[in-house]
Amino acid sequence: MAAINRFTELFDLLVAQGADATLKDEQGSTPLDYVRSPHAPPMVTVSMDGKSPYSVIIAKPDIVRRSLRYQRIAFDRVWIPQRQDIETLDLQAAIEKNPQADEHASYRREYVLDDLEEANREYAGFIVKGKKYIFCSLDYSSNRQPLDAQFSLDSRASMVIDPANGTALRIYLIGDY
Repeated sequence: MAAINRFTELFDLLVAQGADATLKDEQGSTPLDYVRSPHAPPMVTVSMDGKSPYSVIIAKPDIVRRSLRYQRIAFDRVWIPQRQDIETLDLQAAIEKNPQADEHASYRREYVLDDLEEANREYAGFIVKGKKYIFCSLDYSSNRQPLDAQFSLDSRASMVIDPANGTALRIYLIGDY
């Protein structure tokens, strides 16, 4: 209840006293998914040195909801992935395991793989029927710092990843929406 009501001091005290912050509810959420303050940072940096592509987690649920709806991705609720959820993803392997079988699937895979190392990565999470998924937007601009806590408007590609098996379930290119 402390987490759901965002009583952060009480939550911190309970965790310090041994409460299990990794316990999951029926939707697969932990107390940390709930306790995030409305004043929490709008994004979590995974990697950003100003020279190479950046990786961030968008941590504002309203921005994530709006982006998922714009891209016509069905979801029950938003969750904020933890840094370790993103650090353990192998995007190249996820793309190569992509099961799409439509006539444009191999083109999508090759298009994204060709420039993957140059892409800035913006991540978010969502839940469908109790299962967690990660949404990744690939921004190919030369900006090496995110402009704001929202998905890039010039993102040329994005994908939905099943973190349980490391597979990109769907790859989208601009114009697919």
